[in-house]
Amino acid sequence: MKITRVLPLLAIVLILGISLTGYPSSPSLTQTVQPANPPATAQPAEQPMPEPVKTQPSPQELKTLALDDQVKKSGHMNGQNNGMSCVICHISDTDTKLLNPSWNSCGACHVNSTKELQVGKEVLHPQFEMIQGLPISTIPRTPAYKYAYMKDTFSCTDCHITNSEKHDFLVPGVTITRNASGNTQLTSNIDYDQFKKVFRQAKCVVCHSDPDINVNSVKVKQQEIGKKLDQLRPVYLEWSKKVATLSADDPKVIAFKNGATFFTFVDNDGSKGAHNFNYSTLLLSKAESYWKALTQ
Repeated sequence: MKITRVLPLLAIVLILGISLTGYPSSPSLTQTVQPANPPATAQPAEQPMPEPVKTQPSPQELKTLALDDQVKKSGHMNGQNNGMSCVICHISDTDTKLLNPSWNSCGACHVNSTKELQVGKEVLHPQFEMIQGLPISTIPRTPAYKYAYMKDTFSCTDCHITNSEKHDFLVPGVTITRNASGNTQLTSNIDYDQFKKVFRQAKCVVCHSDPDINVNSVKVKQQEIGKKLDQLRPVYLEWSKKVATLSADDPKVIAFKNGATFFTFVDNDGSKGAHNFNYSTLLLSKAESYWKALTQ
């Protein structure tokens, strides 16, 4: 009997001893044990974005892109706003009618930068004045044949845009470079066989039945003008630097600037006389007469 009474007392002492020594007691039977890291809720996988549907450009869009590329490579209006674009010449990107008819389509821009010719001032991109053969100094009005007698039936585009898909503005067979003023001019590498295409157009063969005759004439005259330009260009380049070191009242400075008006008129026209051979010859003779004073 004594032993059975002692056992429960020992059990109570043991339980109290564990609590007093700091050992954790067993969780109660009613306590719920929570996991340390509950499992993350699975997120739905992101669906990849569908790739945009690529549409092929239409034939008209391809043509427009090709024309834009030609126009940009032509160097027209480099550094000015966004450069050359369809709406410079046409009603809009889709309406191909020209803003200005006939000669004025190109002549609206291809005129001297000062809008008037002044002896003593250099002349820039004067193609329309060259065609018209405007009077300057002692040189009388000397229009090109095509402007004097074909003004209403002929214009710049007949040579420079021989078909609607050619917008580099170059006459067939012609290549260009840049002169000292940064303006375009013809190189000596002209393919005159290709150039004949101009004279084979319907409106040309009415009068020019044999393209060879016309092309040979153009070739000879361009060689004459090109040779004269090459003779005078070293004078222009040398004295363009010299005048900066001399007084503006120096007679040689005045002579150089006066001659430069006539030299740059032909050089910056860029056609080696093709736009107006007779007028170009008169202009270069005038430049040469002024520049004789530079060697005295």
